Amino acid sequence: MKVTKTNQLEKARNLCVGEIAVVEFDDYDKYRSFSVQLTHYNAGKGRKKNLYVHAASKKEKLQYCLIVVSSDEHLKEMSNSNLKNEWKKQIPKEWGKA
Repeated sequence: MKVTKTNQLEKARNLCVGEIAVVEFDDYDKYRSFSVQLTHYNAGKGRKKNLYVHAASKKEKLQYCLIVVSSDEHLKEMSNSNLKNEWKKQIPKEWGKA
C-alpha cells in the first residue's frame, strides 16, 4: 500500500468516491492540523463535490487512512446507527494491522 508523505491535503482533495489512501506526517502538529483541515474540506468543497472523506487514524505512526464516500452515503450513515461504522470495513487489513 502506497503511503503519501507530502501534499496530504491535496491528496485528500483529489480522491473520488470509493477510493482509499493513506497519508503520513513527519510531525505531530501537522498530523493534528490535518484533521481540522479535512473537517473544513468535508463541510465546504467536499459537500459541493458530493464527497465525504472519512479518516481513520494511527497516532503512533502519524497516519490517516482516508475512505471516500458520497455525501448522500454519509448522511445515510449519520441517520442510521446500523450504518454508522460501515465505512471502516473498507480499511485495508494490512493498514489496520500495521
